[in-house]
Amino acid sequence: MAIGQEMFTDVDIRDAIANGQIPGPRVIASRMMIAKTGGHGTPWYGVREADGPEEIRKAIREQIKGGADCIKVMSTGGLANYPHESPDIHEYTREELTAAASEAHRFHKLITTHAMSDSAVRSAIEAGIDNIEHAFLATADGVKAMADDGVSFCADGACLSCYVPSRSTRTCQPA
Repeated sequence: MAIGQEMFTDVDIRDAIANGQIPGPRVIASRMMIAKTGGHGTPWYGVREADGPEEIRKAIREQIKGGADCIKVMSTGGLANYPHESPDIHEYTREELTAAASEAHRFHKLITTHAMSDSAVRSAIEAGIDNIEHAFLATADGVKAMADDGVSFCADGACLSCYVPSRSTRTCQPA
């Protein structure tokens, strides 16, 4: 079960497993991912679009109201809609990420972020995000910063197989 599944399936499955209705592993549900308007994931997945610190806080409260165990925000673009979005472009400002982390922590929830670039990883760390997902453009120093600050990391290397940027054309070539 992926974090941020559409139609709150992750919450439903979590509850069905916990109630013994179906066998399965412990599920930590995030409900909907939170992304900027038109941001990564918005064309396909269960995404709550939110812009600015106050709207992000409200979106987090909505996820918690709906049963989320943790919160997921989208810090950068990704590869699903490449080249129309880019994994090295920040989709949330540090102010927005700080508001997200603060609001999640206020309700004793961990917060994770989809952050691919080194600068996005560092911004997420400085904002107080608890977990970084992907980070495949992070440098050794960025990874060290995660370790030094106690930020966990989910590499999810499956996305690497489709991304080898061509220096001459800036297009996505099969690996």
